Amino acid sequence: MKSIQAWGFLVSRNQYLDYRTVVAPNFMCQAGASSILAKAAEGDLTENGSVVYREIYDSKVGDFTIVFRVIEATAEDTGIPGNGVLKDTFGREIYLIEGIVLRELMPDIIVTQDNIEKVHKHLVKFYYEFWDCTTPASAFSSEHLSLQIDNTSDVCLKYILKPYNFGGKQLQKSEKSSIKKTNSWEFISSDIFAGEISSCAFISDDNLLAIRYDQKIDIWNFSNRRKIHCFSGGKIIFGGYLAPMAINQTGQFIASAMIEGTDCNFVKLWDIKSKQETLIGEHLWTGFHRVKAIAFTPDSKIVASGGGDKTIKLWDIKEEQLELGSLSGHDSEVLCIAISPDGKTLASGDGHGVIKFWDLGKRQESCSIKAGKLSVPINSLAFSPNGQILASGSDDHSIKLWNVKTKKEDCTIGQHSSPVNAVAFSPDGQIIASGGDDYKIRIWELKSKTVILELSGHTKEVKSIAFSPDGQTLVSGSKDRTIRVWQRI
Repeated sequence: MKSIQAWGFLVSRNQYLDYRTVVAPNFMCQAGASSILAKAAEGDLTENGSVVYREIYDSKVGDFTIVFRVIEATAEDTGIPGNGVLKDTFGREIYLIEGIVLRELMPDIIVTQDNIEKVHKHLVKFYYEFWDCTTPASAFSSEHLSLQIDNTSDVCLKYILKPYNFGGKQLQKSEKSSIKKTNSWEFISSDIFAGEISSCAFISDDNLLAIRYDQKIDIWNFSNRRKIHCFSGGKIIFGGYLAPMAINQTGQFIASAMIEGTDCNFVKLWDIKSKQETLIGEHLWTGFHRVKAIAFTPDSKIVASGGGDKTIKLWDIKEEQLELGSLSGHDSEVLCIAISPDGKTLASGDGHGVIKFWDLGKRQESCSIKAGKLSVPINSLAFSPNGQILASGSDDHSIKLWNVKTKKEDCTIGQHSSPVNAVAFSPDGQIIASGGDDYKIRIWELKSKTVILELSGHTKEVKSIAFSPDGQTLVSGSKDRTIRVWQRI
């Protein structure tokens, strides 16, 4: 529980005047910027137990956050003579758009019903005075309130992200496209965990989500955001690391790495339904070099893992977890692995900027590519659903597309302003999502090879992104210890 400064605001109309900012924070009134709220706060009636979260960028008073609800204005609630929902002179029902302003971007804020009711009581007196106004006037000025915020609350929030460009900042062409199309996605929620998020993934079509952080993997019911189980490893002696995680195609198993005993790199398998844990095998102990990559073959028979020992190990999980052999050839740690939809090709990326293609049937290297002029790490690889394209994200800030058949670069689809940590194709193969050290998630259209959308809100590096099986939801995990859920609308 902590106390924060917040300013109440109200946007509404009365019996004579149309919608306008009725109450605004004192700092906005002093800057002559109260009209921002009338533009930024709008919408239909909000459902009970929910509020709208919106981040405002480049305004006259800087970046800030508003959290608000839309409710009916009633005579009984406002103290105005009459009964029932108030109406203007044209007989139209009147809404109160009320909430709080926070003088910074606060993506992890959780506002309770008590907070909203406290603000509502503060604002009603101003609306009473506004009711009989017949000519436009300056907004009433509100002083800051001290609100007790509980980030462990289970209050249901509805988040909508809508960037505004009040500051006159000149945008590049791709950024204009992003701003125009941002409204096609809705920021639904953010949940806080006890450690930095390394992996998040949907579990088949069962409405379950797996989240990996520290030595734990939480299984969540996605519909009500409730944890239903937690798989845990032992206590780490020499410090934590961002471990990988993979879900098999049927949603039965999770594969991941745990550090246990005397700093051993164990690869483990968990049966999601039976909760049974199985030790698959172990990578060589090489100081602090960890298992950095893991993946299932589409038939769920083999798990591939790679890391600091510069090898990729293949494990047969159907036949007593036998090691099938190793794929050797990288001269740097293996940072990422992806397996083609047909299960025939494995692609791996390393710390020196090399991508290797392996024939899984023959268990031998088929091609090696230097991904760029500089030897920068390849952090993420993903095959398109049809298996014809491989996408890569690297420390040179780029997202590149590779022709799987020719093993040649097709194009650089775009860049972040910092290293790219995660790339993922949508199930229909039409878009690619990427996340990076710039705290951003970008959505790229494969056909036009342009960015169509940028999602903001994380306060540290984005390490993982995953589409739901139907492609309508995107989940991102970050070193800020949160997952953020975005939904196509």
